[in-house]
Parts: sequence; structure tokens; C-alpha cells
Amino acid sequence: MERDDSFGDVIHIYYVFADKNPERIGRFTVIEQEQHPRAATFGGHVPGTALALVKDGTFITKSDPHGAYAVDPELQLFTGWLLRYDGEAMPPPLKFQKDMATLVRVEEAPPTGSRVA
Repeated sequence: MERDDSFGDVIHIYYVFADKNPERIGRFTVIEQEQHPRAATFGGHVPGTALALVKDGTFITKSDPHGAYAVDPELQLFTGWLLRYDGEAMPPPLKFQKDMATLVRVEEAPPTGSRVA
């Protein structure tokens, strides 16, 4: 299984309300399990990716009490990136489409003094 994600990738996250400009949530860096303060919650990574495997099911029920998260369709397990919050997201680089996810790769070094989210 190969996916286009790597440790150290920077992700800028925005939220788009209906008929409004995107609001910046923050800039995050994909980190390894050992760098996360709750590392024991996770069970390694999906081979060939930076996706962590969630081994503690209480993490999901606490983080997602409404059941919106879904298991990975191939692995039948919960997966996700482990992220470190690194400050404010850059201004949106392009126009976002309503009701669509938009991913834009950003190449930049993580700032010093950041914290894990």
C-alpha cells in the first residue's frame, strides 16, 4: 500500500462555512509515533505511509462521540496522521470548492517552539 504522505509533511487546515471565505485552523506537521505525547494509543504505522494505526479504541470514542470517523476500507482499522500544531495556517493559496476537500502540498521547514496537537 503506497500513499503520498511522509513524516515531516506540512498540512494547512481550513474550514469553509457556506458562502464564506475559508477560516484558518492551523499549520500542522506529520510526526512519528514516538514524537506524540500519547504514543501508546497507536500501534505503529501503515507500511509505506505516515498513517498511524489506532490501537486504543477509547481514543476514537472519546475523539469522535458521534461516530463520524470510519475505518480504513482496506485495513478495517482506524488510521490517521499524527500531527504537531505549528501555528497559523498560511492564507488560502487558492479558491476552495464548496463541500469538497482540497489538499495542497506545501514545502517548508517546521518552526521552532511548536507543540504536538
